[in-house]
Amino acid sequence: MLRVAQAQRIVEALELGDIETGKGLNQEMGLGRPGDTRWGSHYKTVMHLVALYPSIRKVLIMVGNDRSQKTECSQAQTMLIIFKSYEFVFMAHLMQTILGFTTDLNDALQKKDQDIVNAVELISLTKMQMYALWEDVGWEDFLKEVDSFLCQE
Repeated sequence: MLRVAQAQRIVEALELGDIETGKGLNQEMGLGRPGDTRWGSHYKTVMHLVALYPSIRKVLIMVGNDRSQKTECSQAQTMLIIFKSYEFVFMAHLMQTILGFTTDLNDALQKKDQDIVNAVELISLTKMQMYALWEDVGWEDFLKEVDSFLCQE
């Protein structure tokens, strides 16, 4: 159901000219497996969750309206309430932002040939990015992004 909903969303966006076509664009994505524990896989999952948000929401609505599946219907309705909440969207965006700051650092620190000077510079850069988010200007922009995301729905 998620694949169908996402495919419909992409077709509609292409017809409206909201997204472009080309090699490597608009590829199918999933949410990842719950067992994935690498830092990068968490970042990828959160990115996909945010990107697939409208399609996931559509599927939850469809399942929530299907009265023939009582348990799934009830669970989907509960999940939809949580999924549509400001708290959920805020936390998803916050995780995406923070994991985005740390993903380059994470990738670099996993390299066997990483030198200590470069690693310390990457740590400093990551700290500066996080500090900038907490400053008034960065935080206001972040909150505007979350509000804008919610207004799209």
